[in-house]
Amino acid sequence: MASPREQEQLEPNHPEPACQEAQKWIEAVTGKSFGDKDFRSALENGILLCELLSAIKPGLVKKINRLPTPIAGLDNLSVFLRGCEELGLKGSQLFDPGDLQDTSIRANLKDSDCNRKLKNVLNTVFWLGKAASGCASFSGPTLNVKEFEGLLAQMKVESEEGGDSPQKRGVRDSGYDCWDSERSESLSPPRHTRDNSLDSLDSFGSRSQHSPSPDVVNRGNSDVWSYCAKCGAHVCKMHHEVTR
Repeated sequence: MASPREQEQLEPNHPEPACQEAQKWIEAVTGKSFGDKDFRSALENGILLCELLSAIKPGLVKKINRLPTPIAGLDNLSVFLRGCEELGLKGSQLFDPGDLQDTSIRANLKDSDCNRKLKNVLNTVFWLGKAASGCASFSGPTLNVKEFEGLLAQMKVESEEGGDSPQKRGVRDSGYDCWDSERSESLSPPRHTRDNSLDSLDSFGSRSQHSPSPDVVNRGNSDVWSYCAKCGAHVCKMHHEVTR
């Protein structure tokens, strides 16, 4: 008979490829090993996640709380999530601190709920890996985002099946649409638009139709402006405008 851990790995909906890639990337970036801990246990106190942020962008994490208490773990997770936002992640791409809590003491928690919590954490790791690849201060290992394709597609299907159920995260929360759109755009030729150039031309045209300031008038070219000695007015020969 298979052990609970083996059953979890054999479960069709278990995001095993993404989980393995996330662990591999975190260990490579931080230089720290999960040891004999599983994915959730290795990250629940937030220390390794904070060290991950520090490796991606030094100075982003000011202090890590290393006390072995639940409160210290929540502090570290809050620091990690705020750091992710500073790196450009959206709130909908971040897991909830409760997703990493120890669920072994909650007998009424379904396996599907535990699986969902794990997916939420992996979803954040996915977007953090993408953000890290564009961070100028980071030149470390790259997260293999292809290992997350199945996870993101699965989260989209589950959100559609769950409808408005609070137990399901929305499609935009999984980030699947953003990821799928980015992948499609990378396969399509670039689209050129003239919006910016037209705006510039319109702006330039509007400015060119305004009357010059008195300072400009005083310094103006005599070929364009003439001066009337009787009334003291400057007359524009081109537009027949009068300034005093």
